[in-house]
Amino acid sequence: TSGLGADSGAQSGANIKFTTRRGGNQYHGSAFYEQRSDQLNANSWTRNAQGLPRLYNRNHEYGGNFGGPLIPFGRWKEKLFFFVNYERVYNPQFVATTVSVLTPEAQRGIYTYLVSGTTNQTRSVNVLDLAAARGLRTTLDPVAQSILAINNDIPKYSRQVADTDFNRDTYTFNAENNSNGYFPTTRVDYFITPKQQFTFSWNYRHNWQPGAKRLPNPDVERTNPFRLGYFVYAGALQSTFTPNLFNEFRYGVQHSGDTNARDEYGPYYTFNGKPLRIGASLPFGPLVPFIDQQNVTGRHFITTMYDTLTMNRGQHTYTFGGSYRKTTWNDVAVVYQLPTYGTGTPS
Repeated sequence: TSGLGADSGAQSGANIKFTTRRGGNQYHGSAFYEQRSDQLNANSWTRNAQGLPRLYNRNHEYGGNFGGPLIPFGRWKEKLFFFVNYERVYNPQFVATTVSVLTPEAQRGIYTYLVSGTTNQTRSVNVLDLAAARGLRTTLDPVAQSILAINNDIPKYSRQVADTDFNRDTYTFNAENNSNGYFPTTRVDYFITPKQQFTFSWNYRHNWQPGAKRLPNPDVERTNPFRLGYFVYAGALQSTFTPNLFNEFRYGVQHSGDTNARDEYGPYYTFNGKPLRIGASLPFGPLVPFIDQQNVTGRHFITTMYDTLTMNRGQHTYTFGGSYRKTTWNDVAVVYQLPTYGTGTPS
């Protein structure tokens, strides 16, 4: 909603409120399963044109809920109720990834280009010979050589597709990056007296992706794993003092936490037995298999507490109250002691 009233005026321009389902004095439950699958879909036009099969992509969503009296006998049967809900999403998938590899001629320094003003005339020049003639260094950095060697293994584990590049060949492979998520929810209601009720609810969301490989080579690790965990919990005391006077006190916490890399994946790769961090791809094609991962973990909390008194008088409704909000934002970045290789073209 927007155009907020006094009870939500301290919030932002838009306000979202949701209510978790409550259990009753009888037991009820349900379950569901829903599937989406590449087996039921058509292939894309591009992959058909390239002679490639459909990408493996399946989505399984399932779960259920159950609710009723928490204690099914005695006076508690009509006073204490619960409701639980659990859902899970499992999405095994492959992402179509393309990578360009320098041709053997280009790796020897032979650069092929289209003659200006023509559509089908090409020329080649050895840029390393040109550089050597001017007294410039033409030997490759050993790290760059190792990256080229890894790129040269790409054709063994991928499939070549058509392209219009004179100096690079394009290959495609399927990179696995399965997604897992689960979402538990619970709510408890306690009717202290016929005029007083206490409610507590808790909602959680957890997602995890292990990351995808930048190259298809078996010895290249995944990069950019991602994990998140969000929860919201709230407790409320609702009191009906008279048929025309109602009060609610509510306390809740909203939390968001995520991390895009973890120490157990290794703070760096090694080259010749020495630690190596590198921040980007090399100019003119070779893809760096071990791009540096920024290790950041976020922990964010929003605590809200408010009390609202509602009074009905004839055709008028009066609302009084106050609110308190505290926001805490904690981001932790692990800064490793090793320098990072920078890549680029010298001016």
